[in-house]
Amino acid sequence: MRKESDRRERNIAILGCFFLSGAAGLVYQVAWAKALGLIFGHTVYAAAVVLAVFMAGLASGSVYLSRWAKGHTNPVALYARIEMLIAATGALSLAGLAAVRSLYVIAYPVVSGSQIPLLALRLLGVTAVLFIPTFLMGATFPILVDGFSRSSANLGAGVSQLYWVNTLGAVAGTLIAGFVLLPTGGLRATIGCAAAVNALAGLIALLVSNESRTAPPVKVLPRRVSPDRNTPQEFSFRVLLFLFAVVGGTAFAYEIAWTRLLAITIGSSTYAFTLMLAAFLLGTVTGSAFFHRFFAGFRKISITTFSRTQIGIGMAALSSLVLFPSMAAIVPELLRNTGQAFGGLVLTQFVVSALAMLPTAMIFGFNFPMVVVLLDRRDAGQSGTSVTVGKAYAANTMGCIVGAVVTGFWLVPWLGSFRVIGVAAATNLLLALVLDSRAPQRRLLHVAIDLCCFVLAVVVGF
Repeated sequence: MRKESDRRERNIAILGCFFLSGAAGLVYQVAWAKALGLIFGHTVYAAAVVLAVFMAGLASGSVYLSRWAKGHTNPVALYARIEMLIAATGALSLAGLAAVRSLYVIAYPVVSGSQIPLLALRLLGVTAVLFIPTFLMGATFPILVDGFSRSSANLGAGVSQLYWVNTLGAVAGTLIAGFVLLPTGGLRATIGCAAAVNALAGLIALLVSNESRTAPPVKVLPRRVSPDRNTPQEFSFRVLLFLFAVVGGTAFAYEIAWTRLLAITIGSSTYAFTLMLAAFLLGTVTGSAFFHRFFAGFRKISITTFSRTQIGIGMAALSSLVLFPSMAAIVPELLRNTGQAFGGLVLTQFVVSALAMLPTAMIFGFNFPMVVVLLDRRDAGQSGTSVTVGKAYAANTMGCIVGAVVTGFWLVPWLGSFRVIGVAAATNLLLALVLDSRAPQRRLLHVAIDLCCFVLAVVVGF
C-alpha cells in the first residue's frame, strides 16, 4: 500500500514538472517571436522562419535525444538534467538575441536588395538563438514517457496524461506571457522567468529521481505489445508516421487559417492572437484528457479509430465554416452586454475563438495519444518506448512545419483563409477514405460515408 502511495506521489511530481515545462516552452515561444519580430519585422515570412526553426528543433530533439532514454536506468534524472540545460540555454538566448540584432543591423544595408540573402540571414540568426534550446525541449516528452510508463503496462495512459498536462501548461504559459509578463516585465524579465521555471522543474525532477534511487526498486511491468489485428499489413510503421505527419500539417493549416479569418471579426491584437492560441491548445488538452479517461485502456483502438478521428476533424471544421456568420453576429451582442470594457472584449474574443476552434482541436488532442498507441503496436516494442514516441512526435511536428509554411506562404494568399479550412477538412476526410479503403475488414458503407463527406468538404469549402 505504501509503495502504491509513493508511486502515485512520484507520478504527480513528474506531471507537475511537465506542466511547468510546457508553460516555460510557450513563454519562450511568445517572447522569442516578439523579440525576433522586432529585429526582422512582423511580416508573414519572418514569422514563418521563426516558427519553422522552433518546430524543427523540437522534431530533431525528439528523434535524436530520445535514444538516450533507451536503456537508461533513470529517465527522470536524465529529464532533470535536460531541463537544467534548457534553463541555461534559454537564459543565454538573451545574449544571442543581442548578437543577432547587431549582426542584422550591420548586414542589412548590404543584403536588403535581394530576398534570398535576406531570408538566409534571418534563418541563420533565428537558428543561432533557437535551435539548441528547442532541440533540448524536443527530448523531454519521449524521455518522460519512458520513465512514466515503466511501472505501467499501459502506454496510452502515460502518453495521454503527460500530453494533456504539458499542453495545459502551454495554455497557462501562453496566457501569462501575453497578458502579464510581456506587458509588465518586458522581454528580459519574461525570458528570465521562463528559465527559472525550467530550473525549478529540473530541480523537482532531480529530487524525485534521487528518491527513486533510495526507494525499493519498482518492478517494471512488461507492456503487452502485439501486432494490431485491425492494422493491415500495407500500413507499415513508416506509412503510419507519414499519415501522422499529414495530420500535423492539417492542424497548423487550421490554426493559421482560423487566426487570419477570426482577425477580421475579433481583431489582430496581441491579446486576440494569445486567446486564439489558448483556445486551440485548450481544445487539445480536453481531447487528450478525454482519451486518458475513457480510451487509454481500450484494447480495440485500431486503424478504424484513426479513420473516425479524421472524419470528426473534417466535419467539425466544415461545421465551423457554416456557422461562422453566426459567430461573427454574436460579437456586437457580447460587447454590448459586457459594457464594452476590456474584460468584455477579452471574453468576446475567447468565446468566438473557442466556438470556431475548440471542437476541431479536441479531436486533434484525442488523435495524438491514440496514434502513438497504434504506432507502438505496429513497432511491436522493437525500438523501445522513448524512440517510438520520439519518432511519432517528430513526424507530427515536421508535418506541422510543412503545414505552417505551405499555408502561410502559398495557400492563404492564393485561396484565402475560408477556402484553406475547406482544403484542410477535405484532406482529413481523404485520409479517412484511404484508411477505410485499405482496412482488412473493408466495409462499403464506411467508404461510401467517407466519400460523401469528402465531396461535402469540396462543396462547402469552394
